[in-house]
Amino acid sequence: MRVRILIVAIWGAFLGVPEATAQSVSLRLSSANAFINGEVSLDLVLSASGTVRPAALQWRVEHSTMDLALSQIRLGPAGIAAGKTLTCQGPEGQKSCVLAGLLGGKVNSNLIGDGIVARVGLRVNPDAVAAPSEVRLTASFAATPLGASIPVSLSSGTVNIAIPVSGSLTGIACNPTWIVAPGSAECSVETSTPAPPGGLQVTIQKGGAPVSAPPSVTISAGNTRVAFQVSAGSQTTAQGVTLTAVAQSGSAKSINLTVAPPIQLSSMTCAPQPIGPGESSVCTIQFRSPTPPPGVSINVSSNSTTLLAPPVLQVRPSKSSVRFRVDAAPLAGLQNARLTSEYRGSSVNETVGVTGGDPILLVPDGLAVIQGSKLEFEVSAADPSNLPVTISAINLPLGAQFSPSGLFQWTPQSFQLGSHTVRFRAMSSAGASVLKEATIRVVEAKPVLVTLLNSANLSSQSPCSPGGLATLLGTGITRSQSVSADVVPLPRKLADVEVMINGSAAPLLFVSATQVNFQCPQLAAGTTLNVVLRSSLGVSAPAQILMRHASPGIFTIGANGKGQGTIFLAGESSWAMIRNGFVPSRPAAAGEFVTIYATGLGPVNGTVADGQGPPGGSLVRAASEVEVLLDGRPAEVPFAGLAPGLVGAFQVNAIVPPGLAAGDEIPVLLRVKQPNGVWVQSNQVLMGIEDP
Repeated sequence: MRVRILIVAIWGAFLGVPEATAQSVSLRLSSANAFINGEVSLDLVLSASGTVRPAALQWRVEHSTMDLALSQIRLGPAGIAAGKTLTCQGPEGQKSCVLAGLLGGKVNSNLIGDGIVARVGLRVNPDAVAAPSEVRLTASFAATPLGASIPVSLSSGTVNIAIPVSGSLTGIACNPTWIVAPGSAECSVETSTPAPPGGLQVTIQKGGAPVSAPPSVTISAGNTRVAFQVSAGSQTTAQGVTLTAVAQSGSAKSINLTVAPPIQLSSMTCAPQPIGPGESSVCTIQFRSPTPPPGVSINVSSNSTTLLAPPVLQVRPSKSSVRFRVDAAPLAGLQNARLTSEYRGSSVNETVGVTGGDPILLVPDGLAVIQGSKLEFEVSAADPSNLPVTISAINLPLGAQFSPSGLFQWTPQSFQLGSHTVRFRAMSSAGASVLKEATIRVVEAKPVLVTLLNSANLSSQSPCSPGGLATLLGTGITRSQSVSADVVPLPRKLADVEVMINGSAAPLLFVSATQVNFQCPQLAAGTTLNVVLRSSLGVSAPAQILMRHASPGIFTIGANGKGQGTIFLAGESSWAMIRNGFVPSRPAAAGEFVTIYATGLGPVNGTVADGQGPPGGSLVRAASEVEVLLDGRPAEVPFAGLAPGLVGAFQVNAIVPPGLAAGDEIPVLLRVKQPNGVWVQSNQVLMGIEDP
């Protein structure tokens, strides 16, 4: 039999793997009431305790064939979400099922979340006895992605069989349940058995918001359903309404609806005002009525190219307002920019003032160049009043050139080693001027290792943990332009540069004249690491650091270890931050999953080669316990491990706990528990949270 072979093929691979101790999985089959000759669906619910979750399940459904007949067993929401495939086969009354997600002949190792993994459909036989009939779960098995078995506890269900009562209602339904007034909803009432000759009359009662509905409806003889319409006139506020269907037998079913006016934008205000170039203002749009499910999208536009606003605002349901940020460009001039927000013909406007003043001058700093190599950069300027601006350079080094367009070029010679300060001046046609300096270091054509940092938090205290990402800062590294690795496995030599750690070349992600990003080796904590920088220009003096068990660092949007963390709403491309025009964004809310990107969470469960990410389709978890603190409160962490498709990076999935205060700068921390029981903490970053 094909399914029997499939079960053996899938589960046979797991039989020799040790059991995942201190973990447990519960499979519970729900119970339900059903009438003779009727149908019923029982939910198979998974709940897992501990940190290990199953990637595959097996069970058998057994029932009395005298009372019940199996119609189908189909995937439930939790099984669908995990991308699983359900296969069942066996004689009537004993169906064996495997939930393992075969994709292209390979076992899908996605984890199965808590919830309904399958639904068991049953028909009650015409000659069934009106009594409880047990539906049993037996022969169960659960396995982790690595193949370890997990103990399973089972709870069977019961179908309580009854003789049908004429006119028993099974439900009332309406679509939509949120009526935008004036508008309507299509509703229906269903019974457990066909209506008798002459039909079945059902009374419709209503309470709450004023709506129009028929006082009664009649289910035609032989039918089990009747449809009717509920309509609402104009409304000024959102109100609830309850519809109750009552059959002649006294059986009743109810449904709650919401009647609300169309969404109209009431006002938009922005503060602070005015703002200067490079500054921001937070705007709030008020709605005349709450937003309906599943939420709305508000369009935002600016008549100024130098005032940046998010083009679309995604707003949750039941919200009366939404906040977003607008940003003036660094070279924004004196202006009164006009913002417009629009939703289905309803629009509001706001003017945002940008102040004037002296010319704005943008000059790069922290520059370094190897003797004999060409340095080239641009200086830009603008006047807030949009007047013409000229840029000039003062104290140019010997041999340097600066054009009126703002282009600086220089190839320093050996006698020019050291620091050079160049001054740049921007002057408007009205005579207003501003002066800024740029410091340029001319270094020898020889690699010098200055310091080693954690690539995420930029801390020099613990740059390396097994497989983590580190940054080397130095001078004279290479004459080549900045280069990023574009292949996996990562190269161990990039732009003629190597980072030697205990004699072996480390995988490289990025190389420039002053910086190298590399992956730390997978060595035991406490190992001394001798780090040497090597390129075509020479070999640096060695630096020594200690390998740490963990050196957690959260990446940030500014790549400086501070401010907004690299935190996304799970399954989306939106950053968990105030809505803005730079990146897709919206704050997270209680109950939502967020994904935090970090490095340095320590060893992992499984083998991943240096310079490579986790194998495709597999989840590689951190070996140590990882904790997430949001504003000091622990959040549930369903997963902490290597980020799929990335090298040396971790992703931590967390659920935003309820009760957190809303804000744009909510502190976020990661903590990793070391083998000695001591927790090591990451840098503190920020994220946005709003009320659900």
